[in-house]
Amino acid sequence: MRREFSDANGRSAAAGEILHLLKAEHSAGGHTLSCIERNVRLSRSTPDFDDIVENAGNGWFQPVPPVDWLKDLWEMVEGRLCAAEDLDEDNELLEPIRKDVEESKAWLTTEGERGPAPECTSAAGGESLWTRQRNGRVGTVAVCRHGGCGRATGGRARPDGLED
Repeated sequence: MRREFSDANGRSAAAGEILHLLKAEHSAGGHTLSCIERNVRLSRSTPDFDDIVENAGNGWFQPVPPVDWLKDLWEMVEGRLCAAEDLDEDNELLEPIRKDVEESKAWLTTEGERGPAPECTSAAGGESLWTRQRNGRVGTVAVCRHGGCGRATGGRARPDGLED
């Protein structure tokens, strides 16, 4: 959870709480989120109901992609970065991107509790470097934001990993 709120039953969902969604159901009265930990029921009487259901910019719920998906994304970014290094070894944008990619790899390959994700400092450089290579650019920003870096700095950070 990104922001605290109370559901239709008055139970608090705390900011930072992790709920593993199994199923989301919509009914005339609202929505029920069935999670491993508990159910969250949202009705029209729930304060901020429309905002919570819309979840614009992942302001209420922060989806977390599976680690296997992040590892696949990391491999794609690594391949693009290696190709960029082969073409332009002296580009000053590559060094901070390489550092972030290596930190993401270390975080992704850690067994057990990973701890906080590393901070991404090269998002702006990645966007600049791959302006014409859209998939590589978006992939780099996504692996930094999801595959490690929950807090992107130096660039336009969106919690959902998409471009602004």
